[in-house]
Amino acid sequence: MKIIHIFASDLKSISEGGIATYIREIIKHASSQADISLAGVTGDSKDVIGEWNSNERFNFLPLFYTSQHHLTYTGGIPLNARFIWSLWVNKGNFLPKDCILHIHRIELALPFLLPRKKNPIILTIHGIGKFAELATTHILFNKSWFRYLYYKIESFVIRKVDRIILVSQEGMDYYISK
Repeated sequence: MKIIHIFASDLKSISEGGIATYIREIIKHASSQADISLAGVTGDSKDVIGEWNSNERFNFLPLFYTSQHHLTYTGGIPLNARFIWSLWVNKGNFLPKDCILHIHRIELALPFLLPRKKNPIILTIHGIGKFAELATTHILFNKSWFRYLYYKIESFVIRKVDRIILVSQEGMDYYISK
C-alpha cells in the first residue's frame, strides 16, 4: 500500500506543531509493508527540489524551498497558497495512480479533486476548521469574500473526499453542526 501524505512541511527543519507530530507518529507506527511518502516543502538547502529523497522511514518530495516556519504569515503570498499552486503544477510528475493520498489541510485537497479525482483521498482535519477566521496574520484572512470562498471550498472538499478523520471532539461537533 502506497500512502502519500500532503502537508507543507518536511518533518525536520520546518516541522513544528501538531500536524507534523501527527504525521511523524503515523510514520513511526506504520506497518513495514506500507510505503509512506510525504510531499511537502523544505527549509533544508541540501534537499533537491522535485526529487524524491529517501530515509529509513519514509520518502520525501520537496516541491519548493521556504525559510518560512508558519503556514500563514504577514506579507507576501501565504505558504499554503504557494504550496497549493505547486501541488497543482507538479501532481502529474509525482502522483502514481495506485496510491492513497492522506491530506492534512482542507484546501490542499483541491489540486487532487479538480478537474476530477483520480486517487482515493483521506482528509484529516486538525482542529475545528475555522482556519479562515482564526488566521488573522495575513491581510486576505480579514476579508469577508475570502472567508466566503474558503467555506465554499471546505464544503466542496468534504463532499468529495473518501474518508475524513477529525482529531478532536470539538472538530466533530463543529462539522456536525455545519
